[in-house]
Amino acid sequence: MTLTLAEVFKEIFKTLKSKQIENPGLETNMIISYVLKMSNEKIFIQKERRVYKKTLNKIYNLINKRIKGVPVAYLLKNAYFYSNKFFVNNNVLIPRPETELLVEQACESIKNKKDQQILDLCCGSGCVGISIYRKLQHKPQIVFSDISREALRVCKKNLMRFRIKKNSTIIQSDLFHKINKKFNLIVCNPPYINYRDFLNLEKSIKNYEPKKALVSTQNGTGHLKKIIKDSKKKLYEDGILIVEIGYDQSNEIEDFFKKHGFNDIVVLKDLSGIKRAISAKWKK
Repeated sequence: MTLTLAEVFKEIFKTLKSKQIENPGLETNMIISYVLKMSNEKIFIQKERRVYKKTLNKIYNLINKRIKGVPVAYLLKNAYFYSNKFFVNNNVLIPRPETELLVEQACESIKNKKDQQILDLCCGSGCVGISIYRKLQHKPQIVFSDISREALRVCKKNLMRFRIKKNSTIIQSDLFHKINKKFNLIVCNPPYINYRDFLNLEKSIKNYEPKKALVSTQNGTGHLKKIIKDSKKKLYEDGILIVEIGYDQSNEIEDFFKKHGFNDIVVLKDLSGIKRAISAKWKK
């Protein structure tokens, strides 16, 4: 059995669309490109190229998993974040565009400063810390920390992919428990979803992304409050903490920052106008 690339594309597109996949054309291209190791442009140019049974079976295997709900990023082991291509698997969250706010604010905060010490807490794939490193002119030292050993394996692969291993340290730690130094900047995308909201998430997130990286106690604010409170001992004077927050947590978390002596508080909105991150400076 053989099909042309055009026939394969048409068949897959129809299948994904019938299953209400949001971007069937994009995902069809991504899957074909991944299996055949071809660029999207070549898929279009070589649309009469024959695809044989063994390759078709690989494509169909991925499609069957996709229509069951497995996120395409996990199928292809890659996701883009801040224009960089990161290795991911189901031990880490799939990077999302709104998290790029952390990178923008972090780089703006220390863009002209040398010898900065940075902590990417709850680092997952390492996409936030690595993106900060790549954007800054003066290259910092970065500690990547996560409670999950499996997540840190993913992070290590990305550190090697982007060749910043010599400027980085990996520590397995439950928040600050094993962090024994201070930093100029701490960035963190912690678990912040309450369990009720978790149950209402779309199945591709709820069933496949790591729950422990999503859900927190105290109506979703448990990790955030502990991080803010404990970070005071891990920040230098005028050090900055930047955290991602839930869509309805801005007022509560901003007040908590103030209660614990932080100032220069900045609330950051994503492209949808949702208050998605908070930056604050620590002064003794």
